[in-house]
Amino acid sequence: EASQNSYVLVLCKVGDFYETYGVDSLLLTTIFSLQSMGGKLRSGFPLPNIQPTIDRILDKVDIKIAVYEEVGNDSTGKFKRRECKGILSRGNSEYLFGLHLSSGLVDSS
Repeated sequence: EASQNSYVLVLCKVGDFYETYGVDSLLLTTIFSLQSMGGKLRSGFPLPNIQPTIDRILDKVDIKIAVYEEVGNDSTGKFKRRECKGILSRGNSEYLFGLHLSSGLVDSS
């Protein structure tokens, strides 16, 4: 049965972290007992924790997760450009952006 929940939590890459803001931050701080960043509705985690965090979120709540990555600067060079590189759910939870296949893969023939 397909999920009827249409809520999408946004994870945004900011430097060496993925961050959430507002209601999304409140959701993560409540689920994982995280501390908000700077006493504001903002929370985050280090880049290497992206897949374990996605797995933990989807294990607890049936929502979608949109992951935005930094893809360069705007035309002025002052601001980072970001693009959605994945929308994940319980049925599709592997985040593959930025992964490269090894040339040493086992031959399946």
